[in-house]
Amino acid sequence: MSSQPYGFDDDIEPVIALHACTVPKFWGTCAKYIEADRMANPAVELCLQAIAAIAHDTGNGPSSVGIVIQRLKRWVVDGKIKLKELRAVRNMLLAVYEINDIPDAIQLSAEISPILKQEKLRDAANIAADAYAGSAEIEAVEKALNTAKRIGQVDGSIGALIGEDMVDFVVASARTKRLPLYIHEVDQYLGGGAAPGVSMAIGLDKGGKSMFLNHIYTGNVLHGAFALYASCENPMDEAQARFLAASTDVPTNDIPSNADEVRRRIKKLLPSMGRGVIKAFAPGTATVEDIIEWMISCEAQVGRQCDLLVIDYLDKLDLGVSRNVTTYEAAGKAMDKLHALFEERKSVCWTVSQAIRGKGRNRLDNDDISDSKHKIRSATLVMTLNRVDDPGSGRPSIEYFISASRKGKSRDAVGPIEVDWSRARQTVEPLVYVDWNAK
Repeated sequence: MSSQPYGFDDDIEPVIALHACTVPKFWGTCAKYIEADRMANPAVELCLQAIAAIAHDTGNGPSSVGIVIQRLKRWVVDGKIKLKELRAVRNMLLAVYEINDIPDAIQLSAEISPILKQEKLRDAANIAADAYAGSAEIEAVEKALNTAKRIGQVDGSIGALIGEDMVDFVVASARTKRLPLYIHEVDQYLGGGAAPGVSMAIGLDKGGKSMFLNHIYTGNVLHGAFALYASCENPMDEAQARFLAASTDVPTNDIPSNADEVRRRIKKLLPSMGRGVIKAFAPGTATVEDIIEWMISCEAQVGRQCDLLVIDYLDKLDLGVSRNVTTYEAAGKAMDKLHALFEERKSVCWTVSQAIRGKGRNRLDNDDISDSKHKIRSATLVMTLNRVDDPGSGRPSIEYFISASRKGKSRDAVGPIEVDWSRARQTVEPLVYVDWNAK
């Protein structure tokens, strides 16, 4: 076995580490054959060692950065590594997202597999020489040749080991197949909710876009998901007030005068609630990369990958529009990056986009989006929010037009469904049924 560095490009080593953290198949077919101590970057070396330990214990490579960081935290507690080494790995992985157009796992495997194959063939030749001299078994030569043949082609993971990790895998798999919106009629139409990738709703100004996102976010947190809410339009107090209203059934405007009751209700919900984080980002200043970096930091703190990221909303970010880059191009590129990331992670990102007034129609459609139709082509799911007020009561309702879907049926309207915006919900019914008077 050689002890010389592989000679991978300095920018490629961290990308190898990232895909090994998040794509089990990349680990099993390619990265597991890398000798960690031959990587030039010490943080990449340590990261690959942690992934190898996880694969040894579970039978497969990890599916999120959070799992790897959690293993490294254990090593810090056990005295195996120093805290600064953990931070170096985390910073290295965060920095990958600042690299434009990083190769995906398939492209990267195709690029580095020939190098790894060549190394294993060299090992086989050395073993063959030893066998000829009588200091090695011929079976070792055959094993080395078979290993070289498998790199990049066959998943070398042993599979799922029987144990508690199987429960986590099944639960996570079931949750990310379809992420519910907790609007019953819409979820029923979609076959359970949004598929992994980026989903987007299009609505007019004051058309309930943020309320819609809050409803999805709150519903998922209340039902046990780990969800993140990046508020790029509304300040922190307003974003938090909407979550509290949708959760506790206390109208937003009544929260200050009923603070003790809201606290009591939140405490009642906490035992069954998932994990949620809300953060306000400066509109026009924050970038997609800033939000991804924040997401990874949150995952590292919690120790697992989030189920849902909500961006309220993409139009409000600094997308890199310049003299040479149009809004159409910048928005499309941002959507492409998010879609590739979340489809690979098998999790869901929801955002909304501003619409212009429909061209003589009562119902918005894809061509009513105000900036880039490229976003629609990139999205997994697109729907339009169409306000329809009840002529008798005057209460607002929303008709959901499923305008595009990569993974299901579309071009149908669902609703109208009455909303309760005083409680920041898209349904009159509560998101969870709780007897607030019970002890």
